[in-house]
Amino acid sequence: MKSSFFEDIRSYPFVRLVFPLILGILFRINFAIPSIISFPILIFLFLFLTILFILPITQKYNLRWMFGIFVFGFLFVSGIELVNRKGYENHTTEFLNKGFIVASITENTTEKDKIIKAILDVKAIKSDNEWFSSEGKTIVYFEKDSLAKTLNIGDEIIFEPKFDEVENAGNPHEFDYKKYLAFHLITQQTYLKSGKWNVFKRAGSRGIMYYSEMCRQYLLSLFQQSNITGDEYAVLSALTLGYNNKLEEDIKKAYSSSGATHVLSVSGLHVGIVYIVMGYLLLFLRKSKFGMILRTTILILFLWAYAFVTGLSPAVMRSATMFSFVVLGSALRRESSIYNTLASSAFFLIFLNPYVITNIGFQLSYLALIGIVFFQAKIYNLIYVKNYFLDKIWALVAVSIAAQLTTTPISLMYFHQFPNYFLISNIVVVPLSTLIVYAAMILLAFSFVPFLTVWLGKMLSFLVYALNKSVILVEQLPYAISSDIQIDGFQVLLFYVLIIFIGLTIVYRRVLYIQISFVSIVFILAIGIYNSYHAIHQKRLIVYNMRGTSAYNFIDGDDNILFSNYQAKMDYSKMLYSVKNNWLNMGVSNEKIIDLSQLGSQFLFSNLMTIDNRHIFVKNNFIQYYDKRIYLLKDKIELDLVENSKIKVDYIIVSNNCKVPIDELQHKFSNPKFIIDSSNSTTVVDYWKTVCKASKISFHNVNEQGAFVVEI
Repeated sequence: MKSSFFEDIRSYPFVRLVFPLILGILFRINFAIPSIISFPILIFLFLFLTILFILPITQKYNLRWMFGIFVFGFLFVSGIELVNRKGYENHTTEFLNKGFIVASITENTTEKDKIIKAILDVKAIKSDNEWFSSEGKTIVYFEKDSLAKTLNIGDEIIFEPKFDEVENAGNPHEFDYKKYLAFHLITQQTYLKSGKWNVFKRAGSRGIMYYSEMCRQYLLSLFQQSNITGDEYAVLSALTLGYNNKLEEDIKKAYSSSGATHVLSVSGLHVGIVYIVMGYLLLFLRKSKFGMILRTTILILFLWAYAFVTGLSPAVMRSATMFSFVVLGSALRRESSIYNTLASSAFFLIFLNPYVITNIGFQLSYLALIGIVFFQAKIYNLIYVKNYFLDKIWALVAVSIAAQLTTTPISLMYFHQFPNYFLISNIVVVPLSTLIVYAAMILLAFSFVPFLTVWLGKMLSFLVYALNKSVILVEQLPYAISSDIQIDGFQVLLFYVLIIFIGLTIVYRRVLYIQISFVSIVFILAIGIYNSYHAIHQKRLIVYNMRGTSAYNFIDGDDNILFSNYQAKMDYSKMLYSVKNNWLNMGVSNEKIIDLSQLGSQFLFSNLMTIDNRHIFVKNNFIQYYDKRIYLLKDKIELDLVENSKIKVDYIIVSNNCKVPIDELQHKFSNPKFIIDSSNSTTVVDYWKTVCKASKISFHNVNEQGAFVVEI
């Protein structure tokens, strides 16, 4: 008789344990629950569970649910408390700015044109002539000089800071950089000019991260000594050792568009290759108990040795941890409970750092593995292929489909694109990248043999060249990528409900699971129809916050008109960073851009042709949008041309550091709201804030309040 889902899930205790833990963490991330509330509840639940465990009541079959509910509650509250404990509140900015700080470099510094960026761990703070031990991370931007270039992991510096809270620009749907850093326990940042800081102590006994990086640099030098150069060196370094500093943007784009970007960062695929190779070489040790213990020990050591030489990045450490649990599960003869092994490794990682569940790499790694474990065999068994080589290709296709199935919803939410030819690229990329890892391991192992190193270097260069050309070829195929796809978190949840219940239907063949799958499809379609209807009827004005730039967006249904002077301030990609996610969320694209420096009468006809919208009319710094009238105050001379006739305008947008007497504006315009855009300097912003407050005029300062958004 076929078992039920609830009967089978009892075989995987860690699957049942990790679920409420994750729910508790997500609940705490989204809602403020202080320890003063969660910790007493946690203690109460622990004591109550202890009593239930001791009492014979839980041994009764019909009362086991009671114990399960309280275990669920205990783990849920444990997730809340984990976040409270790990997500400690850093000292306030005011406290940090009172005195000197001693902090150590925790990661490799990043060198840019004029600055050097470093992540620092605060060790001590001097306040009121007294030193206090401290903990917490911060970002420091050093003015680039000879001393800053010498900073290494473990070095301690002393400085008197002026910390600022990390803030977002406040543009709708823009990447939440503040939250991203908060998940990495960073809430403050500062800029240090040359001479405003000193090296307090050079790292004497450098930490493991330093030696890991030195080891990686040595192995990278062996690649260079083997005459591997250019894009081949850049891709080989990223693929085998996780060093991606040399990758060019066009190479990154090609791998992303073809669906092969996963090979450019050392993670589960690469650690899995090491696991398979070493597992095969040590297969003979499985014959005895002592041999099994020795094999397990060697495998785990090799996994972490590989993590060490690849820089101990969070991604590779997660993968090494995951496969370490797989090795332990195999040693305990528990190959069948791979779900339990994956769940136990996730439980361990989450216990160490609850914020790991917000990491995209963590999410994609586990989702891909779950998809492969559950769906690969089922997809593979759909077609029988007699030919050996075609069968291997079909097996690889089955793996690719299984992984893509479970990672696509969340990938669409984060990256808004889908590689249409992922099957073609993976058929080529996975075998080639595997060969490259094997060949690189051999080259590094025999680097002391010059003759062999030269030939292996040539072979590696050819393999990586072939890999790059294959990826570029796939990228250049027609319709290689579907872009500008927008789905939100609720839609992602519905897609996973659909995937889960389709999987349960395949295994258990229950009508209920088919019904739930169908309901999920209906909800997904209904949300899509609602979003389309809403997009057609939307009317919105947005004044964005882009540093040193003016940008005014008029959204009319699916029509997207942007007035901006970004062309003189930044490149197109930087402008898109501020607006792209908002456009995707609103279902608009194909922006029409009007240069704010060309609003004079001589450009009237060309601007109207570009706008091509009967609801928007532009003339002499006036913009009429439906029943709203806007005046762009960007030049005193242009303002003088406006008559003193109390013209009715709804908004005056102040830009270009324009300063005029407020009474002059009051003579020309009738009771407008002032929008101070992000092109103005701090001095000019302060001027307009002062005069608006003194005259009791409503205003919005986008630098401080974020983008100005109004529904028309």
